[in-house]
Amino acid sequence: MTRKPEIRRQNLLALLQVKRLHSVDEIMREAGASPATIHRDLDALAARGLIRKSYGCVEVLASRGVLLDFDRRVAENAALKRALAAEAVRLVQSGDAVFIDASSTCGFLLEEVATSVDGVTVATNSPDAAAICRKHAGRVQLIVCGGRFDEELNAFVGPLAAEAVSRMRFRKAFVSGAGFSLAGGLSTTSEDIQATIRAVLAGAGERYCLVDSTKANRDCLLKVAELREFDQVLTNADLDPKEARRLRKGSVNLRLV
Repeated sequence: MTRKPEIRRQNLLALLQVKRLHSVDEIMREAGASPATIHRDLDALAARGLIRKSYGCVEVLASRGVLLDFDRRVAENAALKRALAAEAVRLVQSGDAVFIDASSTCGFLLEEVATSVDGVTVATNSPDAAAICRKHAGRVQLIVCGGRFDEELNAFVGPLAAEAVSRMRFRKAFVSGAGFSLAGGLSTTSEDIQATIRAVLAGAGERYCLVDSTKANRDCLLKVAELREFDQVLTNADLDPKEARRLRKGSVNLRLV
């Protein structure tokens, strides 16, 4: 199995869908990975409510379509997303209170923060956060907002999530979306995500948008925020130069990575 966690877990999920119950020993034999790696991946999937581990067995709880959809999005353009995360982590300092959203792009940032920055308080609507931070116990103080768990989005959303984050104040917020353009701003296809992220941005001192370059000039149904409202918009250096000039001319603080 590949060493990249997001691809490896996608492959593991596909393997688990063959039947409902598996022994851990069986999974290790079929997956071809070390026991430590398999247990980390199973813990991550269990934290998302997708499987249940008990007494050496693993039970699959979610359907194949749901399991693979989010992991497919994580795997898409993973190198571009990782590059954004590696740059964005430089903006996080010890003592910061930050919000990192549940998007696949910001998931890479959460891993970077948990790995390399001490003394940070992270609030998030990501169900994967506990498993990520558990591997680096003591480095990050984690706050996971409540709300309804949306399997397709792999996020806690809805009125309870929006209300929870509206009561918090963050030094910095890191969010992403399904598309971005000068006219359409940062946009999404989900009303729940729109409401939650708007509440986050309202309580953030500094706002950062992380969107890979493949989402440029993609306008989704729901606008989250104008791009000029962000302190920085981080995207990849392969962005069309004409689009980069257009954004900067429109007062967008663009940072190419």
